[in-house]
Amino acid sequence: MQGFCAACKSPAVHLYNNMAKKKQDVDFGERNPVGDWPQYWIDPSGKVYDATSCGGHDMWIAENRDLLLEKYKIPGLTEDLILDEPDFAIDEMRMLSNGWVQVGLYKGEMSVHTGTRDGVRRCLDLMFELKPKIISVEIGNDSSDYNTYTQEEFLDKYGSLSKQADLETRMPSLIQQHVSRRQSTPQAAEAEIRALNTIDPTGDKASYTPWILNQALKDPSFNVDIAKTVLTDFHDKQSRKLINVDINQYDLNSLKSLLTEHEEDVSGKEVEREQKQELGVTLEDYGKILLNEGGYIVLRIDDPKKITRFCKASGTGTTYCIHEMGYAETYAPVWFILQNGSVVGVYSDEDEILSDRQNQKSTNEEHYMVLKKVLPKINIPISIIKSPAALQELARDKDVDVRWGVAENPNTPTETLQELARDKDWYVRWGVARNPNTLMEM
Repeated sequence: MQGFCAACKSPAVHLYNNMAKKKQDVDFGERNPVGDWPQYWIDPSGKVYDATSCGGHDMWIAENRDLLLEKYKIPGLTEDLILDEPDFAIDEMRMLSNGWVQVGLYKGEMSVHTGTRDGVRRCLDLMFELKPKIISVEIGNDSSDYNTYTQEEFLDKYGSLSKQADLETRMPSLIQQHVSRRQSTPQAAEAEIRALNTIDPTGDKASYTPWILNQALKDPSFNVDIAKTVLTDFHDKQSRKLINVDINQYDLNSLKSLLTEHEEDVSGKEVEREQKQELGVTLEDYGKILLNEGGYIVLRIDDPKKITRFCKASGTGTTYCIHEMGYAETYAPVWFILQNGSVVGVYSDEDEILSDRQNQKSTNEEHYMVLKKVLPKINIPISIIKSPAALQELARDKDVDVRWGVAENPNTPTETLQELARDKDWYVRWGVARNPNTLMEM
């Protein structure tokens, strides 16, 4: 059943294949062949599921309940196909809180609903492919973080999250900037932008092209030959982590001065100092030890530089994206779980996911329970918990969703179910009633 919608047998394909098909089947402002507006679910790994023919996001959940329970370990989903509206809302909330992203397309507008900012990243490829005029983004479940963007505004805010951002996707906003500042035609603006891009050391990726254009528009005497030399040097040092600065804080002259002033330190003393830092330091030199018991240590690191250094020093290498400074800045602070001196889990409240040593979503109940001691509100996939002691502890959690998950867990002991059967919240009691181990007299 994995990869298919039970109702419509529509294949769950990778984003590019899926969108290539949709370009033929769907036009913004027009209904697709089945008469519905296109709707999708995107899982935490980026795989796209087409929910259109199933009747929408909520019915796709109902039809694919086994897939979501068995493969994705999402507990508490509604079992019946004929549901009332509160159940729909709860099901979709559970999907979002487990890292899924809800996407809909309607008359040129793409709506995105995600539990965390990280979810927006998984929608960027979709946006690049379909190029909607308007993108509305809602982050969280209470509608407090809701914004609407044009395509250019969306790219300015979120484009840096995607490795797909390149010259072509940046071009519309760059042309708009050129036309506004120079009163040029779009054709003339594009020609100059492409010429300036030839001195960008990242090529078609165009990482520095917005900066180059801004300097050229501000300074009529902007020298492209000098700029090319300076940028090549800057990119080399930035890539090797010898410097870490925001290029947008500098103009061409000040950037050149910066590189000259730091040349010796960057090439020699700075490298030596960082090597010494990474050898023989204690955990406290990186961050704060929040827990040290039972062979486990939980280390919180707030400084992005120390996060990258710890990844290198701890032997995790490039397993986690946070070994790169840009990602470390996004995900900081980061909690590392160490067992007998080795990293076994990494957590950030940016995406609210506990990753295992292979950088997959953890299924180790002990690691979740260790982390919960320092982060009481961590979202635990209750369905993986089998320990009676852990389930009894979670049954007394203040979060009603946690208690509900325990109530439905088939591993929950009878005495714990009896306790939850008296819970003040009705759907916790409903979860007990659905549990296959519930005694008839309860």
